[in-house]
Amino acid sequence: MKRSISFILILALALLCFVGCSNGKQSTDDNGKGNKNDVVKVDYTAEQLLDKVIEKAIEIDPDTEYGMSKLVGQKNEINLDNLEDILGLTEEEFNNSIDSAMESKPDDTWSPHSIVFIKVKENVDVAETAEKIVKNTSPYRFGCLKPDVIMGAFYDRYIVLIDSDEAAKDVVLKSFEDIIGNETTKVTRDNDWNISFFEE
Repeated sequence: MKRSISFILILALALLCFVGCSNGKQSTDDNGKGNKNDVVKVDYTAEQLLDKVIEKAIEIDPDTEYGMSKLVGQKNEINLDNLEDILGLTEEEFNNSIDSAMESKPDDTWSPHSIVFIKVKENVDVAETAEKIVKNTSPYRFGCLKPDVIMGAFYDRYIVLIDSDEAAKDVVLKSFEDIIGNETTKVTRDNDWNISFFEE
């Protein structure tokens, strides 16, 4: 009788140990990539990330007037000649804060559409930089036509600045988040550049 009780106790202890060990191993998902809340680190230049997001956006191709593929015809590196209009930064701010920056826009000169990816330097306040860029970028740099939306988003050391329409803005943001595998923090700007002279 004592042997039977001892055997049952040993079996119960072994079962408890097995269950405890099994629960302790569930720290990754089925693909071994970690939990959904894990921070995904990315390491691209601004141009590399821009290329990846554009490729993804063209796959999605929103129901825009011209289609996403028509809105990303040429790339322009942000430099001292254009940084004030596009990023709204001074030369000193640019040199101190920005690692790299690249713009994509249509081949034509009249379309008010632009996507800019910016990578800030290490230890730079990315939120403050994104706020400054969205606030200070010039909506008048497209000439007579102006974008419907100006907004930004950031994650880690990366900022996207979008001047476009609502549909294109949405697909660029979705593509950005798909590439980095995380949600971004959005930076919005009230439309104060399309006010008619006849509006009060």
